Amino acid sequence: MLRRQRIIRNRIHKLVNAALFALGFYLAFVLRSNAESIGPWLMVVFERFGGTPEIQPFAHYSLYMLLTVPAAMVLLGIYGFYNRPLVPSRRQTAYALFKVCTVLTIAVIAVMFLAREQLSRAVIILFGLFSYAMMLAKEELVRWWIRTGLEKG
Repeated sequence: MLRRQRIIRNRIHKLVNAALFALGFYLAFVLRSNAESIGPWLMVVFERFGGTPEIQPFAHYSLYMLLTVPAAMVLLGIYGFYNRPLVPSRRQTAYALFKVCTVLTIAVIAVMFLAREQLSRAVIILFGLFSYAMMLAKEELVRWWIRTGLEKG
């Protein structure tokens, strides 16, 4: 019974994680495409790193998002993210997520470079940051939920 519960829990986590990575990609695109309207200071930051005010529409990024989400799930599995204890240490969680988000960000930028795409790399970097932050927040919520359930019963 415990094995079956673990399998179900991992499947739910994988589904939520995939949604969070997709949401992170979309939020990164929205932030970068609306940088001027959010605040001129944000566009100044992007321009310092060679960015232009205009970026390609989301349709140009959708292929990378469709490739990134399954790649994130594979990397999470490779780095042992789904083989942790029920309540893992924060350091273990943060380190595994950092490795996955870093490798994924570098890999997507490398693929964009090799494909000679002229897309904003800031979207990909922001995707890595947003995904890392949202995954850490999700893990903290799960940790809190499990701990409160264990204390009650």
